[in-house]
Amino acid sequence: MHHYTYVGVSNLTSRIISIHEAGIEIAERAETLFFETDYAKTSHTLHCDLGKIDKLVKAYIGPLEYGMLVRFNEEQHITLTYHSPTNERAKDYDIFLGYPDSRAEQLIEKIYPFMEILKESALQHG
Repeated sequence: MHHYTYVGVSNLTSRIISIHEAGIEIAERAETLFFETDYAKTSHTLHCDLGKIDKLVKAYIGPLEYGMLVRFNEEQHITLTYHSPTNERAKDYDIFLGYPDSRAEQLIEKIYPFMEILKESALQHG
């Protein structure tokens, strides 16, 4: 069964959440090719505590702005995009099960189940 992408936006944040079968992306609206007119509005409301995710990610990367792409695969692959003080611009940092950093694995273990629930919640009406 094919589901279309569910996009969550809110006036309370400048971020956008794009949810589809293969993954979830959290990014700044200004950094995406999101055109509200390309999506049909639904009555389905999705509640997501981005504050909890922020707290977990920032405990791992520090107080930096970030984007996130979660891939629903066996490796539980997460790409964090952020501008580290040691780099000229934002870079992608990939973490996954088996990554040689226990803090990265702990982050995955905390975020991944939440993202799976978020995906199921969004797509159950799709």
